[in-house]
Amino acid sequence: MLGQIKKGDRLRVTLLDCYVESVSTTQRGRFLHVMFRDHGSALNVGPLPVTAELLKVEALTPYNWPPRKDDVWEDGSGLKWFGVCPMGEDKVTLFSARGSYPADGLDELLLTNGPWRLVYRNDDEPPF
Repeated sequence: MLGQIKKGDRLRVTLLDCYVESVSTTQRGRFLHVMFRDHGSALNVGPLPVTAELLKVEALTPYNWPPRKDDVWEDGSGLKWFGVCPMGEDKVTLFSARGSYPADGLDELLLTNGPWRLVYRNDDEPPF
């Protein structure tokens, strides 16, 4: 998974959730430059060596998150989730192949069901 990290991916890096600002490769190896928000302001951290033994990096979402209506996503357990707008709502959420919605929304799914992979998206459809 680390070879596929792109700008905009949401990561879990040991103690904090952050966003990839850039990925660089030098003679010393691959490095992440990450960003996180602290009380409304953006803080940049990096470079972080991707292969450091003490640095645990997990991808939570791919760069094409959040889900759109009619998307098909797969969670870290291989379960399929479908992008839907529940009756009377405008925002997109995911509905699992087991027939359930996330209890507290998409943020809950990011933390409990990652990493996520987009299986299908109709790019001809507008993202609304």
